[in-house]
Amino acid sequence: MDTSRLKALEGHLERWGAFFIMGLGMVLYALSWSYPTVSLDDPWLIENNRSLQNLDFGLSLRLFSDLTVPFRLQLGSEYLPIRDLSIAADFALFGQHYGGFHFTNTLLYGVLCALVFLLLARLFEKRKFAWFGSLVFLTHPVHVEAVAWLSERKGLLCAVFMLCAALLFLKHLRSPRWWTLTLAALCCILSVWSKAIGITTPALLAVLVWLELPSAALFKKRNAFAWIILCLSSTAAFVPVWWVGQMVGMVQEHPSWLQKLSTLALLHGHYLSRLALLGPYGIRYPLDPNHPDAVMLIAGFCFMAALAAVMLCKRCPPLLRAAAWLWCIFFAPVSHLLTPLQNLAQDRYMLLPSLAWVIALCSIAPFLQRTRLGSLLAVALVLIQCLLSLLQLPAWKSSEALYRQALIVDPKNGTAMIAVANELEKRGAIDQAWTWLDKAEQLPQSKSRAYLHKALIARSKGDLAMALKLMHQAAQDKNNDKAQANYALMLLGAGEKEKARHWAKQAIRTRPLIEHNQRSLGIVALENRNFAVAKQAFKTALRLNPQNPINHKNLQLLHNSSHTSP
Repeated sequence: MDTSRLKALEGHLERWGAFFIMGLGMVLYALSWSYPTVSLDDPWLIENNRSLQNLDFGLSLRLFSDLTVPFRLQLGSEYLPIRDLSIAADFALFGQHYGGFHFTNTLLYGVLCALVFLLLARLFEKRKFAWFGSLVFLTHPVHVEAVAWLSERKGLLCAVFMLCAALLFLKHLRSPRWWTLTLAALCCILSVWSKAIGITTPALLAVLVWLELPSAALFKKRNAFAWIILCLSSTAAFVPVWWVGQMVGMVQEHPSWLQKLSTLALLHGHYLSRLALLGPYGIRYPLDPNHPDAVMLIAGFCFMAALAAVMLCKRCPPLLRAAAWLWCIFFAPVSHLLTPLQNLAQDRYMLLPSLAWVIALCSIAPFLQRTRLGSLLAVALVLIQCLLSLLQLPAWKSSEALYRQALIVDPKNGTAMIAVANELEKRGAIDQAWTWLDKAEQLPQSKSRAYLHKALIARSKGDLAMALKLMHQAAQDKNNDKAQANYALMLLGAGEKEKARHWAKQAIRTRPLIEHNQRSLGIVALENRNFAVAKQAFKTALRLNPQNPINHKNLQLLHNSSHTSP
């Protein structure tokens, strides 16, 4: 068989291999097609988000062009038009059948796994390493959150477009064509507009260029020009993402450098343990840089030192060095070192860094394949990961199951306790819900929220005196604006209009861009016959959520009241 036919056959097998990997990724998560939404972000971002439920040209244009704060607050306080457009498309295709949304997530994950296979096939001469690496990536339980959680659609989209850009750029380096560069630039933009971490795409491409081309070729003007175009594309796409983040106040204060370093080490230690299958998987993990876990802290610093050594050691295999660089590139946006954005330890943040993990495993696999034991270990690893993923997936079948799993990982998770109580209350198990709230009340970080939910239960049972007492205790927390707004409404119902006005204003001072707070202030002001304040508050609530009919109704009520006032 001549060389051209052999290459054609290899390409044919590679494409079919990618489709096979894609199918495996979808089958692994097929159980999620029967799952509903969960109460973790899904209701306000997807289920109850009227802004995305009527897809047309006007909405499509607005998702890209409207940078106003009220509209962005309806979309998670972010500028991610590709994510939002995909959710609107799901509503157009599936309506309120959220199994279809889950199907889209699994489809995206299958495509991502196929792209990982194609990328590894480019990086490793022997196809068996591409198969091994893609199967390890596909079955890893750290990905369950990114696939099963509808609100994390953005991470899947970002990763898909990022790897598409990488493969197109590698194709352009070998056979320059204007269309490959154009498509790569478009994928860079779409990646950033899916999730902000897409801004790291040019850094990924730089590592791949270093692997793909001889050192002398790195400095060719043509290659440098192509890479600069992709850098400019990503940077330009990031501008509205950053701008919206500034306007809605997503950027937080900078912690001290000591806290940054401690957090960074804890995160490295934590994520290393999860990638190495050493712990239970949940939705959030307790990481306290002020009172760190000593074992995790030491493990994190050792891992960081090992990363630095590999990156700087020229004798290390190039692919292992590339894996170390990619880990740092993908880890940087959530490390508190480069950006002061919100930082949480969650499995979904490992979707891209796990690619670096897979490349590192594949780079050392040649040393293990020399023995039959090494091959057996590789098969065992894939099977164990697959089993762990299948065991973890049912945690996403309901909100209650999800938060009970969170409590297994962290028994002192007050947020999870309150969430479990909410689900129990919905089922009518009031006594059980109250027991969970008692537990949450014992934790300082969730005490005021536990009071709030107890007050709501007491009000629903008709015990207004108890409800007022509990809500007053909750409102003492200066950061609990929800309790302050609700306390104002309860005081208004009890006839204490002056106190109600004070607490309604306090809620606005705490968080002015919350629709419920503005609406509460408007209701209290209307009862106090202060029509100017009521009008301003109702109009602000309407701007924050023009899709909510209650806001329109309140303005009409104000109009009628002001015209009938003596």
